[in-house]
Amino acid sequence: MNVYCQRCGAKMPDSARFCSACGAAIPAIGPQPGQPLIRPRVGRQVGGVCIALARANGWDVAVVRIIAVLGLIFSSGLVGVVYLAFWIGIPEETPPLPGAYPPTV
Repeated sequence: MNVYCQRCGAKMPDSARFCSACGAAIPAIGPQPGQPLIRPRVGRQVGGVCIALARANGWDVAVVRIIAVLGLIFSSGLVGVVYLAFWIGIPEETPPLPGAYPPTV
């Protein structure tokens, strides 16, 4: 990943904390947190693939489902094969422990 000084535009090494050209502090860039790709137990229609993709990417689940159905119709079943592969490959949400607090609904 290339790091550039926001003040003078000089290219910096990834581990630099200060610009060697102008002395400005380089802000730390950490990993972007995101939700993992997990099929939830609640809210799924068939296998939970569409809701898993929607939650992981911040999309609307209805739009993902509409795109999946249209893709299934217009791709001659290729999207169906991909859906089955995702159904097998994406792990399912772990069930809560019995008696665990707070209860999930």
